[in-house]
Amino acid sequence: SKYITKSNHIGTTVLPVTNQNKIILIKEFRVPFMKYFWQGITGSCKKNYNPLKNAKDELREEAGYNAGKWTKIAEYHPTYGLVNQTCITYLAEKLNFVGQDREKTELIDDMKEFSIKEAFEMIKNKQITHEGTILAIYYLNNKLKR
Repeated sequence: SKYITKSNHIGTTVLPVTNQNKIILIKEFRVPFMKYFWQGITGSCKKNYNPLKNAKDELREEAGYNAGKWTKIAEYHPTYGLVNQTCITYLAEKLNFVGQDREKTELIDDMKEFSIKEAFEMIKNKQITHEGTILAIYYLNNKLKR
């Protein structure tokens, strides 16, 4: 078939938000592009695994945080012309650092806090290009303006 599919694949993105309304991003190497990207915390769900539980696991493993408050922002299909993937994006707030437990396959180079203003500059300059991360930054910005 000329179509590429990956059956029943669910991916999660988490945007961790500090008590000072800064966001935490990681800089992770992505093999298809052979370069590092700034992004939220991402992960693929195992078959029949709860997406929120997956997001919580990924936040702890990759960034070292547990969160006391979770908000599901969106559920979407990023490339539905090619892949039958569902993505779910969450905000994670009321963070508590517990220590990272990264998998050996994760090529994470850095982790930093950014202001919303800095994040918008990074989007403009194509330093952040991940759709779930961008969606979450816009959502958080709108939430904070209310």
